[in-house]
Amino acid sequence: MSRRWYFPPTSSPRFDGINAYEIDNKDSPLQTFVREVCQNSNDSAVERPMRIEFSKFVIDTKDLPDSENLRKTLEACSQETEKIDKNRDAYKRYQLRLKELNKPKLTMMRVSDFGTTGLSGSDSDISTTPWNSFTLGRGLSNKDASAGGSKGRGKDSINRMSRINTAFFSTLDTEGTSASVGVSYQITHYDEEGQKRESQGFYGEDNGRHSTEQLMLDSNFIRNEPGTDIYVAAFDETDNDDYQIKLAVIRDFFVSIIEGKLVAVVNGTKIDENSIYSVLDNLDAPEEDQETIANIMELINCYRKGPKYSCKDYDIYLDKSEKFYRVASIRAGMTISREFHKLPHDNYM
Repeated sequence: MSRRWYFPPTSSPRFDGINAYEIDNKDSPLQTFVREVCQNSNDSAVERPMRIEFSKFVIDTKDLPDSENLRKTLEACSQETEKIDKNRDAYKRYQLRLKELNKPKLTMMRVSDFGTTGLSGSDSDISTTPWNSFTLGRGLSNKDASAGGSKGRGKDSINRMSRINTAFFSTLDTEGTSASVGVSYQITHYDEEGQKRESQGFYGEDNGRHSTEQLMLDSNFIRNEPGTDIYVAAFDETDNDDYQIKLAVIRDFFVSIIEGKLVAVVNGTKIDENSIYSVLDNLDAPEEDQETIANIMELINCYRKGPKYSCKDYDIYLDKSEKFYRVASIRAGMTISREFHKLPHDNYM
């Protein structure tokens, strides 16, 4: 079967708009994205250290899988937004998405992990297998409460980092099973024949199911060991996204890194237990982030002293310096909260 984009027909009276797949949190989309992909890889590790790799690359737009049909869908969505005069924001956003697909080249972000199970269960119809819950479901999770995340919504941040709300997932699991699928979040729309289509589309076989083959879009990368690859199409890059990714990895996963459980490689820069301090020292941080870098250094020092309190699913670390007291909560090798406050008095500890 040939692979193509498929937005299922629907008879539902519901319409999903431009904000249907937005996530609301206090962190930036890039920070949420980094935390989500690292967290999922960390939770599925079978070897230590587990390695995760972030790598930007560029492809010809024509080489984006079934780009012409995806463009037709975006045009149909744009026409839908044009009908609503008062909703100009949605129309403008679709003009930007179409502009991306009309460029001759696209920036892609590949996130690959190694030393993990891969996304198992692609050959099962059970909704909460790692493959189905991560790629095809929404609000689904097969994690227990003590895992790094269990709400099933953080993965929406992956598509959020795409200027066309589109990402591809490919895996080779430890049983030797391969699978791949594309997922695109758009709006409810009508096709050329007037058929109403759902807002969530999939790139796979003609029957709408995922492919049983890997998808490798980076010409410089071939997967021959278990793990998962995520490709963010039209990656929403900025002038300092390299810096932001490194900072987010260290800030949220310094525990796993310094314990030798996690190695991250960001566009060629290796972050492990031996290099974490030098990477922090050499980050090209803007002036407004200098205090953040210093705080991360303090958190690492705080962690090395050991937990103040051990709770059921996490540990609490407390420490103080001349000006601040620090409170950090650590669960499953990930920082789940961190606070810095001016010392209110001398006997806080």
